[in-house]
Formats: sequence, C-alpha cells, structure tokens
Amino acid sequence: MEVGSGPVPGRDPRAVDAFAPREVAQRVQLAGVEDANRPLLQMFALAVVGGAMLGLAAAASTAVLTGASSTALMPRVVAGLVFGVGLAMVMTGGGELFTSNNLIAMGWASRQVRSSQLLVNWCVVLVGNAIGAASIAVMLVIGGAYNGADGRFGVRALEVAIAKSDRGFEQHVALGILGNTLVCLAVWLCFSARSTTDRMLACILPMTLLVVLNVDHIVANLHYKTAGLLLMLDPRFAEVRDASPLPLGDILTSLAGVTLGNIIGGTVLVAAVYWFVYLYPTKERRDRP
Repeated sequence: MEVGSGPVPGRDPRAVDAFAPREVAQRVQLAGVEDANRPLLQMFALAVVGGAMLGLAAAASTAVLTGASSTALMPRVVAGLVFGVGLAMVMTGGGELFTSNNLIAMGWASRQVRSSQLLVNWCVVLVGNAIGAASIAVMLVIGGAYNGADGRFGVRALEVAIAKSDRGFEQHVALGILGNTLVCLAVWLCFSARSTTDRMLACILPMTLLVVLNVDHIVANLHYKTAGLLLMLDPRFAEVRDASPLPLGDILTSLAGVTLGNIIGGTVLVAAVYWFVYLYPTKERRDRP
C-alpha cells in the first residue's frame, strides 16, 4: 500500500481524487444558480452554441452508423462514443443545454432559484438549442454532406428521423426519461472531475449508453427531425420518403413526448434524488458547523 493512500480525517473515505458526491451536489447546485441568474442574451448565445455542438455530434454519430446493420452492436458503441463528444464540448468549452439545465431544479428546491427563473431559463435555452441544432442540419444539407457514401449518409439520417417519430406518445416519454437520466448523470460525473481529461471521459461514457440503448434527447432529436424534413424534399431520397413518410403531427408528438420525458428524467430521477440525499436541510445538517 502506498504512503498516504489511507483515509484522510474529515474527508469521505470513498474519495480518491475526484470530488465526493456531497461536494458534487453542492457544485451542481451552485452552477445551476449561476445559470439561472445569467443575463438572457448570454444565456441564449450559449444555448445556440450548445445546440450546435450537440448537433455536430449527432450528425457525426449518424455518419458512423452509415451502412451498418440496425442490429449491429459495435457500430452503435462507436457512434455513442462520438455522440458523447458533443456533451464533452459543451461542458469543457462552455454552452447551455436544456437537458442538463434540468439540474437547476436543485437550486429551486433549495429556494435559491425562483420558479420564474427556472422556467425562463428552460424556455430560452430550449429555443437556443433548437436554433443551434437545426442550423447544423441546414448547413450539412446545403453543403451536400448527406450525399456522402453514395447517398447512404442521407438515407441513414432520414431513417433515424423517421424511426424517432414512429412511436406512441408514451414511448417517447419513457425513452425521454431514460435519455435525460443518462445525460444528467454524465453532467453529474463531470462535476466530480478535477481535470479536462476526467471531465471529457465522464461525459462520453454515459452518453455512449444513450446511443447504444437508442433512447431520446430532445436537442439531438431537433437536429434529426430538421435533417429529416429537409431530406424529404430531396428527390434522391424519394424511395425512403415514399416508404416511410414523416408527418408533421408525428414530429410534434415526438418532440412533446421526449421533452416531457427529459424533464422527468433530469429533475426527478437525478436532481430530486441527489438533492434529497445530499442537500435536504435535515436538523443534523442545519446544526453542522
């Protein structure tokens, strides 16, 4: 056993170099309070950046799956690692995501964030994310990127958009819950990190599960749906379009269900649970110096 590897008095014995869970809870809550108090223009700008970063990662993830069988596991693992880079860029480079901002609910529960601040943040960031994610799809279509691999990239992107719309409302909600549970857990792990490398790995690995399990993230879905709608207009993809149309009603149902599920997953299964375990103001914690 190395010298100094034993427990340090006053420190969580499970902690090695990363912040302990209680410290993570405090850091996440503080970051949420800061996000809720950010000026609206800055909030919106960072949301556009965050949406664009995730849109790039979603497109790259689709490119990895181009030509792969829908049942092949290893291509999905690689695609998941690529998709995780999007959240890693947001968390290390600066950006706002509606999904991760569901963790602001911890500050709201501690009465450090008003309900109006919480709702304004979510609305502004979601709109900014939508613009950022959709703009990546538009630029890829204009640039002809979806014509890559003899058009198979575009076919795969259109298939993804259709598949993520061809579900019932309750399915969208359930997959949205799972999707943002993983996203918020990835963000939670990021706040335990002490280096950029740690932070990026903490983001990428849980996000890999999101792609492997094929669960849903509203910002990524906004990118997929925008790409799908634009590709529907391209005659080169008529065969896919005619076989599986993409009705507007199905798109709206999908987006609404995934958004609701993401809110439940982020605020209830992650924020509320960790707030109760580590930050709930019990008498013991109130009396602690």
